Amino acid sequence: MTYLWIDANVILRFITGDPPEMAVKTLKLMARAEKGDIGLRVSPWY
Repeated sequence: MTYLWIDANVILRFITGDPPEMAVKTLKLMARAEKGDIGLRVSPWY
């Protein structure tokens, strides 16, 4: 499986849906992760 590192802002875009054009991209990314095509990772470091 391919893992992608994402920034916490990606999660915020998913939750808030704002701005809309970024939220659409985030929804597609989350859908791929839900299907198991990719795994998503968030770094615990600042």
